[in-house]
Parts: sequence; C-alpha cells; structure tokens
Amino acid sequence: AEEEVRRRNDAARAARAAEAAAREAAMRAAAQRAADDRAERERASAAAENLREDAAAGAADCIGGEDLPGALRVLGYPDVDAANPAAVKKAYKKAALRFHPDRTRGYTLEQRLNGEEVWKLLAQKMEEFNRRGL
Repeated sequence: AEEEVRRRNDAARAARAAEAAAREAAMRAAAQRAADDRAERERASAAAENLREDAAAGAADCIGGEDLPGALRVLGYPDVDAANPAAVKKAYKKAALRFHPDRTRGYTLEQRLNGEEVWKLLAQKMEEFNRRGL
C-alpha cells in the first residue's frame, strides 16, 4: 500500500512539474512574441520617420523658397496674384483641403507624409502672409 501511495505521489509530482514546464514555455514564447512585435514596431517607426524626413525635405525643395502666392502657383494654382489677398486666401483654402492629412487616407504612406509636410508649409506661409498684412 505504501508503494502504491508513493507511486501516485510521484506521478502527481511529475504531472505538476510537466504543467509548470508547459506554462513556463508558453510564457517564454509569449515574451518572445512581444519582443518581436516591439522590434517590428521600432523598425516601422524608424522607416516612417525616414519617410517623414524625406517628405519634409521634398516639400521644402518644392515650395520652401517661395512666398505663399509663389508656393500656390507651384502647386497648380496659376491664378494667384500676390496683390489680391482674397484670391490668395481662396487658393490657400483649396490647397489646404487638398493636402490635409484627413483627406489623404487612401494614399500610400509616402504620399500621405508628403501631403502633410506640404500642408504644414502652407500653414506657415499663410501665417507669414497674414503677418505682412497683405
């Protein structure tokens, strides 16, 4: 009878050890998946930051050196005359809507980032234009 009890206890101990090992393996696998996910997010974030920097440089090259009316002409609004503030503001509103981040959802990441950078530059140029009092 003692031998039978000892065998049952040994079997129960072995089963508990196997369950603990399985739980530990599952926890290690979950930790590895979390680390892999974190590394992938960091890689994606770095890639997006590089794209954002490239988009900012591209937008600055395209319209950075222009004043607001000149920038709007470069973006395809040829009827903008710096002497007519109403026309400048109307063209600015159209361009701001065209490049607004909420309006570029279906585009590629690169196109969205480029549009966002153009939108930011246009906003800065509009502030400058309004400060000059034209």
